[in-house]
Amino acid sequence: MINSLLLKGLVNQEVKTTTTQIALWEGIGIWSIAYKKLRYKKRAIEKINTDIEQKSKILNKVYGNEPLKLSARLQQHLFSQLKLETEDISTIRELDELCISVENEAIQLERELSKGEFKGDSIDDLIKYTIQKMFNDLSKNFTKKSSEEQDNIVKEIMEVLREMPDDHKEKLQHELKVEELSEKAIKKAITTGGLGIAFASLVEIAGFSAYMFATKTLAAITGIIGLTLPFSVYATITSFMALLANPIVLIMLFTGVLRFITKTSNRKIRNAYIPTLVSQIAISSTIGEVRIDDLNKLVKNINI
Repeated sequence: MINSLLLKGLVNQEVKTTTTQIALWEGIGIWSIAYKKLRYKKRAIEKINTDIEQKSKILNKVYGNEPLKLSARLQQHLFSQLKLETEDISTIRELDELCISVENEAIQLERELSKGEFKGDSIDDLIKYTIQKMFNDLSKNFTKKSSEEQDNIVKEIMEVLREMPDDHKEKLQHELKVEELSEKAIKKAITTGGLGIAFASLVEIAGFSAYMFATKTLAAITGIIGLTLPFSVYATITSFMALLANPIVLIMLFTGVLRFITKTSNRKIRNAYIPTLVSQIAISSTIGEVRIDDLNKLVKNINI
């Protein structure tokens, strides 16, 4: 029996999701950020997002037919970042236990990152909190878009909602306190932040199946609204960019005087991403049953 939602999700999640996660993980190093800050200035975050999307497409093209190689690459990033030993892992059970350790580390990191706001102690609690944050990010970004862009976002969300089971639609409608899930109602719910609260309530009632539709909703509009960078990562990166706005700091960094901060900075940025990343992967555990052959392949590739 597999107990780790992270492990199940690594096997189950869609290739495009995995490639985006890897591209983000590998593309947010301090040197890369420093270069983009120097060259693109105010457009640096936009450039980071664009590069992530381009790298994701390349990974998808190269490894699209070998999804478990991508899963192995992503899990190795997590194990290495959290300094978890993998040399003695030779069975599915041991890998399962290791992935549970990652989940626990992600929970602890979120407590620290949220400065006490997150008080959960389970992977379920972390997923609910992460989804709520992502919908909050959606609300913040939505109001900055043009009327035409807002209409396109609402249409994308409506397409996802049409796929929901009728009982889910009724419950979401009840939580939003509307007579029907119209474009007007959804637009208002996004603007006020009510859509995230409604999905969180739906999850309480309907369980993991509701998670999938919440993340599908967010995934459908990622390209339109620019949510490639989770807010926790965005906040960490922008804090570094504020530091890098000082020309003296940039010169010291590129000449090696501050090279000692590179490792610490990279760790801090990626630690900010781990709770969101682990939650995203864990949600995919609901897609279907996990094949033993796939799990054995992950075990085999763990130290490659």
